[in-house]
Order: sequence, then C-alpha cells, then structure tokens
Amino acid sequence: MFTKVDHIGVVVKDLDAATARYVDMFQTKPWDLGVLSLTDIGVKVVLLPIGNTYIELIEPIAADCPAAVQLRERGEGIFHLSIFCEDFDREVERLKKSGYNVEMETTRQLFPGHTLQFAWLLPPDTHGVRVEVVNIDSMPSFAR
Repeated sequence: MFTKVDHIGVVVKDLDAATARYVDMFQTKPWDLGVLSLTDIGVKVVLLPIGNTYIELIEPIAADCPAAVQLRERGEGIFHLSIFCEDFDREVERLKKSGYNVEMETTRQLFPGHTLQFAWLLPPDTHGVRVEVVNIDSMPSFAR
C-alpha cells in the first residue's frame, strides 16, 4: 500500500542559487543533513521540509546521469515524485504484473545503519514524471 508522498524532486542548474530561492520563497531551511553528494548516481541534493513532506533540489554532477539528461532536454523542473510504500516487495511485483516498467530496483545507505530500498517507474508509464517508490520499512523512524 502506498502511504505518503515523501518528496518532490526538482532538477536545477545551480543548487546553491535554487536553495537560496526556495528557502526565501517558503521560509524554510535545509534539512539537518545539508548538501548530500550522491556520487554513485551523479547528483548532489538538498532537502527542504514543507509541512510533512520535502522538496528535494537536485543538481547533476555527472553528465550522463538521468537528472543531467533531463536538464539538457527539458530544462529545470520536476524530476520525480517519491512515494513511501508498505509491503514493498508485493507492491513492486504487483506493478510489474500490471505491465509497468519497474526499473532501477536498488538499495542505498543514506543514513548510518539503514539500507534504503527503492524502485523507479519511468516517465513513459507515468505521464512524464519519474516515480520513486521507497520501502517505508527501510527508512529510519526520524525520516518517515
């Protein structure tokens, strides 16, 4: 079962400028983790809390990563929706059986002691927006 839109990812050209703009616009401040360099996927990100969700600003740092491709082809804008999911394995299997192209099933350690589990639905199946499905059970309680 899908439980929450956790964050909306926005690809930007300049992370510092975009962070300053969003902080001013929404009167928020970046999450305590600061800038995260996710070199394995070629981006650096900042999370900005808005209520019980986040805006994730994403700057590509690798020319061939999906965020860089989108930036070149479509410019700045929404890159993905991140949705928490309970019973992750069952839901991912259901999506596959329903004909959705589930790609990039992966794990990543963003928080010490917690290996997060993800799967991605790509724009051709989702009307132009990537959807990041996150196993909520893999998230630490402070990040749910």
